[in-house]
Amino acid sequence: MSVVNEKSNVVVIKPTSQPRTAFADNSWKNYKEEGPLGKIRWNHWNKETILVHSAGARGESGPYVSIPTYTGTTSAALTCDELAKRFANAVVDGRQGKIYSRLGTSSGFELECALAGLHDCGDVLVLGSGMAAISHLFLTLVTAGDNIVVHRTMYGCTDGLCNTILPELGIETRYVDLRNPEILKKVIDDKTRLVFFETPANPTLDLIDIKAVVDEVKGRVPVIVDNTFCSPLGQNPFEQGANIVVYSITKSIGGHSDAIGGAILGSGKFIANIYPIRNDIGGILSARESAAFLTGIKTLSLRYNQMQESAREIAKLLKSSNKVKKVYYPEFDEKYPLNGQMKGPGYIISVVLDSLESGKKFVESLRVITNAVSLGGVESLVCHPASTTHAVVAKEQRESKDIVDGLIRLSIGCESLEDLKKDIQRALDSI
Repeated sequence: MSVVNEKSNVVVIKPTSQPRTAFADNSWKNYKEEGPLGKIRWNHWNKETILVHSAGARGESGPYVSIPTYTGTTSAALTCDELAKRFANAVVDGRQGKIYSRLGTSSGFELECALAGLHDCGDVLVLGSGMAAISHLFLTLVTAGDNIVVHRTMYGCTDGLCNTILPELGIETRYVDLRNPEILKKVIDDKTRLVFFETPANPTLDLIDIKAVVDEVKGRVPVIVDNTFCSPLGQNPFEQGANIVVYSITKSIGGHSDAIGGAILGSGKFIANIYPIRNDIGGILSARESAAFLTGIKTLSLRYNQMQESAREIAKLLKSSNKVKKVYYPEFDEKYPLNGQMKGPGYIISVVLDSLESGKKFVESLRVITNAVSLGGVESLVCHPASTTHAVVAKEQRESKDIVDGLIRLSIGCESLEDLKKDIQRALDSI
């Protein structure tokens, strides 16, 4: 509501106490519902075929097998009426790169089409990073005085957003252990606006039964799943009743550690609510980055399957070692595969060694596996969460989530399995 002081000619926009439109209009409920763009899914093809033909002609004739990348920032029009018409239809024309690249690009839209097809959902919006996706999503749903419910363990920057930034904006965060969904009976109230979790969770690989959470929530608020660890090949949260899915597409979807991006997936009407937020806050994914993802996504099934098979063997090797106190890997969890929720255990393994010193010695003794943050690329990576990805989390709070000083996270890549096993064994022997 705006108030004009006639004497000083000052316009004041008063804060609202009403729920955000994107929450109140229930547009988040049906993930298959189409929005202003209509049907952008790829019909009748299996995931492997959709992946290969991302950014292709999709049955249309044209001069290119893969569309060219247009990096210009603005699109010209011959008449004022023509450009005005595009602005009036910005959710469609802007998304497809026909106005200004902060509103969308043609390569970004092709990436959105591919991701929608892989998940059979109404629409997708890509953004400049996974954290851009999460922050834009939360700010679309919550306002001061609201609260959100999140799982006890998640990516360090998401933790920082929920633990520090949102409370400073007047938004309460409620951490719970969603491996026991019945706890939701106690924490959801009339000011709760979302339930958010990763499964498997970063970095302890907690497994959460999506359907059990959805059943407990009973449609009162959106259930949002960060599916970064699994990719659409390892798990489709929509199949278990999730309302919204979010990704850091930097990871396995891109797969080559050469581009940063994020994505929000859900109902077309809900994505239409997020679109103006992205325009005004500015979390756009550039055309060049979108093009890199369109190249990387084509080989996702080849990469993911090899990485997963190698990880299975490496997890067994680590579990058999007397130098390792604990191995976190979905296949070793008694809940796996959560009644078919997971299609495979994935490529991430976390291990607990007896001390920080042992962890550092292990990491620094590796030669094939690279000491670096991130995950999901063709190269195998190792990191020490307590001093890197989760360093922003207070030690006491971090350890209450099982992120101890001796925890090491491995992302298994596409190198020779023999070389990876020798590298890990050598590092274990050095402790």
